[in-house]
Amino acid sequence: MENFALTFLRNPEAIANDKYPVPFVFQHTEAARLQWSVKLSNYTVSQTQKIETLKKSLNRIELSALTKNRLERQLAAETQSLQQFKGLIDPFEFSSNSNQTQSSLHHRIPSRQHFGSYYQNIFRDWVWGDEENKIYGDLLKKLTLNEGTALIIGGGAGKLLYDLRKLKPKLQIIQIDINPLLSVIGQKINFGEEVEFTETAQFYIHADKCAETHVLRAEKITSAPFQFVVGDILENPFQDFAFDAVICPWVIDILPENLSDFSKRLNFLLKPEA
Repeated sequence: MENFALTFLRNPEAIANDKYPVPFVFQHTEAARLQWSVKLSNYTVSQTQKIETLKKSLNRIELSALTKNRLERQLAAETQSLQQFKGLIDPFEFSSNSNQTQSSLHHRIPSRQHFGSYYQNIFRDWVWGDEENKIYGDLLKKLTLNEGTALIIGGGAGKLLYDLRKLKPKLQIIQIDINPLLSVIGQKINFGEEVEFTETAQFYIHADKCAETHVLRAEKITSAPFQFVVGDILENPFQDFAFDAVICPWVIDILPENLSDFSKRLNFLLKPEA
């Protein structure tokens, strides 16, 4: 399954030598890496500051036993979550040539997309039950295509791709998402690995509900080749008319493009007979 996505890219060299756990397929790859490097720094600083604030709060001598217990749980959870995050992201080795700064200004990743974006969706996909997933599963069942190629746009943490693989095991699937964290988690789970990740809550009633560590996993299944890639569908990296089906349940309402123009974009992704 290695480099399965190469078949469909306009520029296969973009990932031919890419050592990242999930390949980047942006048209301006180095500019995207630079931006995600900055986003990584910002996220790490933000989480570290949160941890330091909790440590300072615990040093206050007037704390009640209940408050101290709550803060200790929060501190442990936030510290563990940051360590787990770094373990998932470190293999990307984000670094870029400073000469790409100007390019990154012209090819900007939307400011609302960062490492904390859709953090809760990881747990919605793999932990919180199947109610929402079942809705999309029922829609996938109506897909008459059993073989060929499908593209999932903005599939996040990969549960939709997993469900489609399970329903249509002969279908070859690529998922493109702009978020590296969600993409690497989705790829690991779909390849049969376990991912340990801590869910933290901003609001809760009891201290023991402030956080929970989950082992994210899925039953291993055999299917046709599939591939996760990190990229921006508005900088379409794929060849025209490459796919038999395109699935995009979550992106239409958040893209900075009107539906008419985005529909035309989707038409160029689909084979004429699809």
